Amino acid sequence: RAAVQAVDPDTYFYGEGWNFGEVADNRLFEQATQANMAGTEVGTFNDRIRESVRGGALFTTEAKDDYLRDQDTLRLSLAGNLKNYVLKDFNGNSAKGSSFSWNSQPTAYALDPADSINYVSKHDNETLWDILQYKHDVGLNLASRVRVQNIAASIPLLSQGVPFLQMGGDMLRSKSMDRNSYDSGDWFNWVDFTKNSNNWNVGLPLKQDNGSKWNDIAGISANPNAAASMSEIDFASSVFNEFLKIRHDSKLFRLTDEQAIIERVGFHNVGKRQQQGVIVMSIDDGLGLVDLDPSVDALVVMINGSASEQSHTVPTATGFSLHPVQMNSIDSQVRAA
Repeated sequence: RAAVQAVDPDTYFYGEGWNFGEVADNRLFEQATQANMAGTEVGTFNDRIRESVRGGALFTTEAKDDYLRDQDTLRLSLAGNLKNYVLKDFNGNSAKGSSFSWNSQPTAYALDPADSINYVSKHDNETLWDILQYKHDVGLNLASRVRVQNIAASIPLLSQGVPFLQMGGDMLRSKSMDRNSYDSGDWFNWVDFTKNSNNWNVGLPLKQDNGSKWNDIAGISANPNAAASMSEIDFASSVFNEFLKIRHDSKLFRLTDEQAIIERVGFHNVGKRQQQGVIVMSIDDGLGLVDLDPSVDALVVMINGSASEQSHTVPTATGFSLHPVQMNSIDSQVRAA
């Protein structure tokens, strides 16, 4: 890395960082795991945000402990997955991110936002569109399925850290439910940049990794509510580009060190009395802080995964308006927020 960055200091190194198999827990030698890479600015993939979004907890109506725990995990990832970031959990207890538990590991592991690569879809496993079809009620209409995809895909773009995007994910990319397409050829891996098709339901995926789910896949694929046309694909792509612009336009979404995130990022609608499916995050640019965005004193991000309109009052917040990009959104529901 030192040799490469001597030529180009803006070269970013990253890897998978998983802690498993015969080398787990540094059994044979010190591994480049998520925890061990903390503070190096060598990025590792953040599977916490991936699983919390793909699990669908944000889009359910039940306030079960598992779902609320996933939403706390999402909040930590929105704050760069920092081990020293303090959050009030769904039980009302405040603790550092490293004290939260995820799959028998600390939930948050980063010491720098560059340590965390935030993603909800990449080459492994089903695309975001495909995996979400397992979570939806059979009768959920197509427009709502697209809206869920739009919300899920935008979360990495609103998170501190480095967003990682799967090619075609902005266009509802499908691999016809194939969960491991490395050997599936162009038939399942095709991306249509004309937006005529998202490659949905082009056939049952290969048996070797999908055979046990063929019955489920056949039923889901036959549901007309899951079949997007060019208009839905183009709509999703336009919404995604709006969020790209929102992220690009403010340095507040791209804070570069731990202290800045701890000082500026806060969460509301937390603790025991929170509204299920609603995440409210503020990013401060006000008194006592270096002015990173001359156009605002603060940003508020409200993620509403529920099926109805929601509101949340922050007693100290006044004078806020809808983001200019969203005032002109292709999405009429967003324009009316």
